[in-house]
Amino acid sequence: MAVTAITNPLAGLDGGELEAVARVAERLLAGRPLYDSGPRPVRARAGGGLEFLDFRDYTAGDDPRAIDWRATARSRRLQVRRHHQDAAADWMLCVDRSASMIVADERKWTLAAELGAALAFVLLALGNRVGLTLFSERIDAVCPPGRGQKHYASVTQTLVRHAPAARGGASALEACAPALRRGTSVIVISDFLAADAMRSGLERLRRRAGPMHALRITSSADVGVPAGPATLVDAESGIAVTVTVDPAAAGAAWATHAGHVATACAELDVALTSPSVAQGWKAAVLAHLLAVGGRRA
Repeated sequence: MAVTAITNPLAGLDGGELEAVARVAERLLAGRPLYDSGPRPVRARAGGGLEFLDFRDYTAGDDPRAIDWRATARSRRLQVRRHHQDAAADWMLCVDRSASMIVADERKWTLAAELGAALAFVLLALGNRVGLTLFSERIDAVCPPGRGQKHYASVTQTLVRHAPAARGGASALEACAPALRRGTSVIVISDFLAADAMRSGLERLRRRAGPMHALRITSSADVGVPAGPATLVDAESGIAVTVTVDPAAAGAAWATHAGHVATACAELDVALTSPSVAQGWKAAVLAHLLAVGGRRA
């Protein structure tokens, strides 16, 4: 099946802005995890991971950026943060490349790719191992977990080379489960346009994953159908239906679907935000970090 020819979806990323967001992320998350899904066994050994372990006294040679000034003020001694070892800080980005991510408004795929690349940059900058899985009705491409600038290039190349197809390809998140090592932290980036709001996929991943995040990409193009008769074609199944569009009813159905996504994520303990294509990757990443960082503040 031919892939839609689109411009480089990562053309809007700027290295300086990525570094700035990574610095903001480090400050936002100082002294607490990005998100802990609740009690779970973790080996309490220090390392370069993302999740906070404890404080210790500053010693010569420590990175000054690790100093926690609030803890220092409380103890009146310089305190540095320690984090769980890297084995407990593996992350997998699961990015939806089904047809719905590109039909009507290719900005959904552009934003999804930008978010995948930006979050990979931030997580790698914080010392984590990061992998990428692109999925539709199956796993379409995998970039195994790794570290460093060279690995970031592998993540971005995978995103650039695998734009969604114009037709076919349902959103079967559960296909990603076999690629996950047990306990791996997961970030799902998708429009969640599935009949069950992708709940079955979230449930399947929840049984294997550690902390889970979801970024639901939204676009006005998904509900911007003019009133009156219209033929709607499901980009993933190819099924065409002639309907009379009632904008109010369409808006209500859209709100109901969004509610189903939010309910599924809340019940499965998945940290959810819903960036819009009008928002841009930088604002979306910062909004997500603020939202999930505050859950344990």
